[in-house]
Amino acid sequence: KEKYAAGVSFNSPYLFGSKWDSNWEGKYISQESSLKSHFIQPTFSVKISEKFGVGAGLIYAFGKSEITKAVPVESSTTQFGIENLKGKGDGIGFNIGTFIKMDEKITFAVAYRSKIKIEMKDGEATFSDIPSLQQTVFPSSTTYSTSVKLPAVISLAASYAVTKKVKMQFEINYTGWSVYDSLTYVFPYQYTDLNNDSDLRKYKNTAAIRIGGEWHPIKLIALRAGASYDQ
Repeated sequence: KEKYAAGVSFNSPYLFGSKWDSNWEGKYISQESSLKSHFIQPTFSVKISEKFGVGAGLIYAFGKSEITKAVPVESSTTQFGIENLKGKGDGIGFNIGTFIKMDEKITFAVAYRSKIKIEMKDGEATFSDIPSLQQTVFPSSTTYSTSVKLPAVISLAASYAVTKKVKMQFEINYTGWSVYDSLTYVFPYQYTDLNNDSDLRKYKNTAAIRIGGEWHPIKLIALRAGASYDQ
């Protein structure tokens, strides 16, 4: 049997967005926001023995974000201004894992995916509904930079072959969301007053527990079902 294997995956592990009423209490933090990230992950593995194997690879991550929020300035025609920030960037990470086959029925696996910082440079910032006296502080358009920290994940999994056709699986994922503590925006020197523009996030680490089963009624078909609890 082959001792070495290689593969590549493409996935989007972190996609989220929120939209609030434009005049809600937290409008100066966010009215609408979104983050889209995509991972290209080539991985190489080695089977050390019939019961033990290891693998590792690189992760190229790229994504984009957008946030719209109110600006605390008031004019005769509007109660607040509008700030819109769009950016995109990329970053590098890694993944490692190991596979252990205890016997013909029981297997274990451990995998770790590193945290990744996506650097966003030359983002586009626009300000609208700004009174003329405030436009030197809030320009109609400028650039900015920031970085988005995507969390590390460690996964522990086990499977048990009940019969030749039925297999049960159990998995725990622990995600280090605390790394996503804030979003800090850096603007050009002529708009240094905007550099106080920072969103505190204060995310906490979370765990997810998953259990499932797989049934092969015939050789070419596998049916799967499961349930999960995710914080």
